[in-house]
Amino acid sequence: MTETIERFDGVTIGEGSVEVGARLARMRRSAAAARQRKLFAAAGNAGDADARVTGASSASCRAAFPKLHSKLSAWFAAHKRDLPWRADRDPYRVWISEAMLQQTRVDAVRPYFARFLERFPTLRSLAEAPEADVLAAWSGLGYYRRARTLRQAARAIVADHDGVFPRERESLLALPGIGPYTAGAIASIAFDAREPLVDGNVARVLSRLFALDGDPRSSDAQLWSLARELLPTESSCGDWNQALMELGALVCTPREPRCGTCPLRAECRALEEDRVDELPRPKPRPSAIAVDLVVIAVVADGRWLLERRPSSGRMADMWQLPTIEIASGVGERAGGREMQADGERTASELSLERSNAPGARERSDLDSSAMGRLHPTRWPSGFDVRMGPELGSVRHTITRHRIRASVHGAEVRRATRSKQEHAPHPSFEWFERRAIDDLALTGLSRKVLRSQFLAILPALEDLRATTTRSSQSNPLAND
Repeated sequence: MTETIERFDGVTIGEGSVEVGARLARMRRSAAAARQRKLFAAAGNAGDADARVTGASSASCRAAFPKLHSKLSAWFAAHKRDLPWRADRDPYRVWISEAMLQQTRVDAVRPYFARFLERFPTLRSLAEAPEADVLAAWSGLGYYRRARTLRQAARAIVADHDGVFPRERESLLALPGIGPYTAGAIASIAFDAREPLVDGNVARVLSRLFALDGDPRSSDAQLWSLARELLPTESSCGDWNQALMELGALVCTPREPRCGTCPLRAECRALEEDRVDELPRPKPRPSAIAVDLVVIAVVADGRWLLERRPSSGRMADMWQLPTIEIASGVGERAGGREMQADGERTASELSLERSNAPGARERSDLDSSAMGRLHPTRWPSGFDVRMGPELGSVRHTITRHRIRASVHGAEVRRATRSKQEHAPHPSFEWFERRAIDDLALTGLSRKVLRSQFLAILPALEDLRATTTRSSQSNPLAND
């Protein structure tokens, strides 16, 4: 192996082993920290001996800003993605896109953005729409509170601003559902106001660029202050904010960042100190929650039975296939076998037995102890349903809830449904299949309805109906 020699303050190190290499990396970081302390001392902050954990000094930051602006702006002009919400700077389109992009991938948002604007092309059309229509257009994106607050904010703009989108940050923040990030995005991108924004991408870029190593729970104020200080004075603030976000999305990614192609690599302190993988420090995350559900698909006379969720809580007033939650922590494989073997036992019976099943609390990868219920554990009183074998299962995630839904074909007993046009319970209703897609449907139910294994149900219903008619027409058929 060829030995590499480096010097730090008169000390010569040979990089010939893993141990020495690690020592070399530590000394690189120490030297960078020493340079940083000198910068702070020159700026009058000599008392801050640990200044490297709070980032570059104002003097050193400002000196680098013109170069950062020039490099990143050129990169953004050459590499920015062609996204539909960038077609113009209409504040309504910017607002809708920013609401959809929160906690949601760009590729998932594209089709929803187009359909939503086709259905609600103007702010006023959104303000005048029934909430159910807005939820239906949003169905599948999740985080449905965003859709509700969009409509509420649209109504507030019509009522308080004569339908004209406000430009000022304070006025934007006063609208339902708009926080500091969205206000900064609308103000800067739509109106080119000198307003900063900090999302996950921007936070990651700034943390690495300036080697911010503070407590992630208290770093938000510092990031916002730095983002404001970085805003250009002679070019578009909207383009600058978008360029920072784009760099975080395409190059300065959480894992395996493409530092070799980064336009700011020469200025990146985390790269210089070999700490890119360390920064930003991860925020503590709550444990995931395991949730096991039973979903039933009931088809009768060509119609599907749906239930409406309560008017408060998660996914309020949305429609779903009838669903109950079974006892937390039940092993998935055992659960699947139990339900197939038990055939026509009721879901409530299974729920009770599963809660006492061996291994019910042995889920090591997910923490079920602190589970908050997403669904009831029993069917409504008087709702008598008989389930068949499991048709298939679906995986779904809602915030930190990791869901496995076991899907079964089922029948509602005649005594509970009387005439087929009547639902078996006030929260249930029968729908033609073609009408379901236009409902405000939960993401899980939409996923189940699109599954291949569910396609067998209408055929089984047709066969059952044919068998029943044949039996009725032949008095000897049951002999």
